Amino acid sequence: MAYDSRGKQYFVGLPQLRKIVKIPAKGAATDFWGTAPIPAANTVWAKHLPVLGEVTGLRVDAAHRSLWACASGWGPVGKRAGLWEFDTRSGTLRQLAFVTDTVRQHSFHDLAVTAQGVVYTTDSASGGLYRMRTKMPLTEEIEAWLPADTFVRPTHLCLNAEDNALYVVHAGGLARIALATKQITPVATPGKLAVDSITGLYYQNGYLLVLDNPTTPKLVRYRLDTAASGLVLVDALPLPLPTPPAGPVAGMVVGNEFYYTSTPAANSAAEPLLHISLL
Repeated sequence: MAYDSRGKQYFVGLPQLRKIVKIPAKGAATDFWGTAPIPAANTVWAKHLPVLGEVTGLRVDAAHRSLWACASGWGPVGKRAGLWEFDTRSGTLRQLAFVTDTVRQHSFHDLAVTAQGVVYTTDSASGGLYRMRTKMPLTEEIEAWLPADTFVRPTHLCLNAEDNALYVVHAGGLARIALATKQITPVATPGKLAVDSITGLYYQNGYLLVLDNPTTPKLVRYRLDTAASGLVLVDALPLPLPTPPAGPVAGMVVGNEFYYTSTPAANSAAEPLLHISLL
């Protein structure tokens, strides 16, 4: 999920339906980038747009009026993992970069965007991180910013308030990465993180928020210690749902509130986004 503060609209990716849905602050949900047929092997790509696959992460870069998606897709070289940049106003696809490596498997999971329009995404299959930026020249390609096998199964990530460090969930726990040096520091947690049930990671007002989806979804709030190398548990906020979730709960921070939904429900105007206060 992602919120566009300038356009006052929300975006939700529906992986199984291979599309992105737009939800205005007032009004019904509509398709932002709709499902297209899976292309045939002999498709002439000069005459066709790339075809969106399973969307796993969305972020809005309000300053550049961009919606970023990490998603698989089909292009001239078949199905690949990629980063997609859309115009939040027109829905136009601004740029798309697929991973060119064919030796290893790749699967982008989540992404984070700096104020300068630089995007970082986790590659759960290879264990690396990739990077690209808005308005990237055609001569540049998506960058393997951290190599394969840096982590085991990295999934969710978020930026700190200063945009100079990433926090990344991986199979071994939680890590902090300094953007300037790429230095990786383990972050101590009070007890072992249940990484397999985490479906979101957020930074808000000095807290790390972990969206945990076991039997009953909740938002766990941690405070960073003074060295930013350890977490202190603050509280766990329940996320009430009117009915049992039909799929993993997705969420996003908007100001001092946390908005969430069970992913399939977001395709229906009868199922509004739910929210809780973070104050």
